[in-house]
Amino acid sequence: ILVTLSLFLVYDLILEKRSLLIKGFELILSLGLLVWSMGIYQVFYSFYISGCICCYILYLCNDERRNEKFIKQIKIIVFLITHFVVAFIVNQLIVNVIFGGMGSYLSNRIMWGTVPNDVIFEELNKSILSIIKGEGYIYNQLLLVCMLGFLAYYIYRCIKKDKVEIKILLILVMIVLFLSPFLLHFYMGGTPPMRGQFSIQLVAAFGMMFLLKILENNKYKLLVVMKIGVILLGLVYLHKQMSITSRLFYTDDICNQQDLGVAQQIKADMQKLDIDNTVINNVVIVGSWQAPLNNACLSFDMYGISNYRWDYSAA
Repeated sequence: ILVTLSLFLVYDLILEKRSLLIKGFELILSLGLLVWSMGIYQVFYSFYISGCICCYILYLCNDERRNEKFIKQIKIIVFLITHFVVAFIVNQLIVNVIFGGMGSYLSNRIMWGTVPNDVIFEELNKSILSIIKGEGYIYNQLLLVCMLGFLAYYIYRCIKKDKVEIKILLILVMIVLFLSPFLLHFYMGGTPPMRGQFSIQLVAAFGMMFLLKILENNKYKLLVVMKIGVILLGLVYLHKQMSITSRLFYTDDICNQQDLGVAQQIKADMQKLDIDNTVINNVVIVGSWQAPLNNACLSFDMYGISNYRWDYSAA
């Protein structure tokens, strides 16, 4: 919500002509919201960057602005970059001065300098290709479909004989858009946790919305057919993701129920012992226990992992 509000204010600053007082208020508020979000979760860095690029593409691809001076486009890009950099510096000052740094939890996840670079590049290549190809439960081919759709749109814009500088700017912005979900990959030198990759869904959702927008001309049958195809494809992936999400909730519930049964068994075993119930007793669990799951469950990442196995290592 904080990132979305910040993006809304930034986009309003670009589009609307307001008094300096209102613009100053919107600028300070947007910076404050962005700094706040950065302090909550570092993944919002890449999420904001992806959102910023989405907003700029909407601005750039508006036919009303096709004849704008190129220098205005550069000014907007400089403003967006400066806005992010200022928020980033303020956040880093707060983190370092008040909290003494980002902590070992984050720094230990950065692989650069700890393993050979060729190993890092191999892991990055494997992870990014896996996401683009839609491998696994969470990922799908929607991002790849959007990439191909944007490529077709760029070819169309080139045929329409746009200005050379606009053509160059458009392809660069599109490339950065589809690289932005992987910024955390590049920063860490590895695959970030699944919960930290929601920029992928943002870019895919924007891509589908943008493709529908550019296919809104109903004068040509081919465009109508393509638009229907995009809608049907979106519905197919929506159903797939809803099904997976419901199974993940179900997996979490089953796992918790199994853990509850183990806790009750531990309690029953303790009651059989001659223990003073008025004293708090510690329970040491040796080894690990995997919750039995049925075939409808999906066990991966944090889902389907028992609390009695959390952070377990045979070493």
